[in-house]
Amino acid sequence: KIVDFGCGKGNLLEVLYRNKFKCQKYTGIDIRNKTIISANEKYKDVEWAEFLTEDLVNAQNGVDFKQLLADKVCSFEVLEHVGKQNADKFMENFIACGNENATYYLSTPNFNENVGAAGNHTYDSGDGRGVAVQEFSYNELKELFEKHATIIDSFGTFASIRDYKP
Repeated sequence: KIVDFGCGKGNLLEVLYRNKFKCQKYTGIDIRNKTIISANEKYKDVEWAEFLTEDLVNAQNGVDFKQLLADKVCSFEVLEHVGKQNADKFMENFIACGNENATYYLSTPNFNENVGAAGNHTYDSGDGRGVAVQEFSYNELKELFEKHATIIDSFGTFASIRDYKP
């Protein structure tokens, strides 16, 4: 069982499906109802997949994250879009999606002040700080993750040529 926490259009499901990986159940969850309706239509013939509309921080549509009992819980490029002030609640809900032996996979940009944040990762999150970078530094992420889970390993997945050419 896989939960895609902040699934967007269902890109993870597409990768699984195109590579002929069939799981017992795939559940994609995203806040944007229009996106979920579209994903449900696109993947209507994938009998083991479902998409649900829900706020990942403040559940309002009746999705009980604790009932999903996933073996794998994934969240790719989502945390930086919920506002730093919501990170702990996001992580609580993310962790709640898994069963007692679940493995969790999360990717999010590491903020580097020398490079700056992506344009859509700097916004007014409504917590009184005004417009601010919502990306986390490596150490901020490590501290956040260690509050909620045991880190088995971490990997960098993106670098610009100036990061690795020397």
